[in-house]
Formats: sequence, structure tokens, C-alpha cells
Amino acid sequence: MTHYKIVLLLMFSFMIQGCSDTSHGIYRSDFVIKHPLSNQPLSGVPYKIISPDGTIIKGKTDKNGLTAEATSKKPGEFILTLIPAGEL
Repeated sequence: MTHYKIVLLLMFSFMIQGCSDTSHGIYRSDFVIKHPLSNQPLSGVPYKIISPDGTIIKGKTDKNGLTAEATSKKPGEFILTLIPAGEL
């Protein structure tokens, strides 16, 4: 079983790091993906973020497990989904 499949089988812990700038009407969020047992950041994990205004961002986490920052002019939930590398 590949490392990626093992990681997907484990339950991830997500530490959501986000902020909002209501004075300019811009909302933003990013995520750090960490291993649930070791609490270490996971690099190279493919993901998709859907912002409240429907914008879709796809990428891979950096060496610190961090995703790209997603922005929206509408308030609401930013939805993070882990995806297969082939969907990038």
C-alpha cells in the first residue's frame, strides 16, 4: 500500500489557520495538514479548497504542511478536501 493511501486511511487532524479582513470585505483561510499521531506537518499532500464564493484552488501542501491561502469576498466556510494527485 502506498504512503499516500496509508495517509488517507488515517484520520487527519486539521489545524485551521485563517483570518478575515472585514474592513475590506475580504475573507481568507489556509490550512496546515498534520499527521494525527505524530502531529508532524505532511508535505506534498494534494488538496482542493472551495471558498464561499465558489472559487476552487488545487495544489499540494508545502514542506510545512501548509496549503495556499484561499480568499473570498463572501463570508462562509472554506472547504478543504484531500484529492488524488491525478486530479491536480
